[in-house]
Amino acid sequence: VAIAGVLYVLSFPVDPYAGFELTVKAFTIIILGGIGNLVGALLASGCATSGTKAEEKANAQRARSRFDIGTDHMQNGQIEMGLREYLAAVSLQPRNAEYQHALGTAYVRKQRYVEAEQHLRIALEISPEYHDARFNLSTLLLGLGRFEEARAEADRLFEDATFPGPW
Repeated sequence: VAIAGVLYVLSFPVDPYAGFELTVKAFTIIILGGIGNLVGALLASGCATSGTKAEEKANAQRARSRFDIGTDHMQNGQIEMGLREYLAAVSLQPRNAEYQHALGTAYVRKQRYVEAEQHLRIALEISPEYHDARFNLSTLLLGLGRFEEARAEADRLFEDATFPGPW
């Protein structure tokens, strides 16, 4: 079982944002496996448990870190690196409208409009009142010459009394 612990560690890519938790988990697997405690090794590896609140929180923190790093890259004009970080954040938390919106706007900057529209729409599915996502989708559709769709999205914004307007 100790060998299984080592293989477990080697079979997954190292995430520098994972922090101390992964190291402790791997160490525990190796130690407990080495003394023949298969149940302990399975518990430590997460095989015998499902996602806990602590794991969900750590996952959310990793996603936020990747998002923040992506935002920094985007602000510094490093679009490809920002896009990579946004993709990582979305892979960790696909139901986060803010991350989907950021990914959509990054794709606009790369002129990958199909992907941009897809992620902006996902952001709106998650959070229908997300004004920035709707405004950016409307702008994208307008730029693509899809005037009726752009107008429909813009009308939804202007009919919303909580929309502050782009001005």
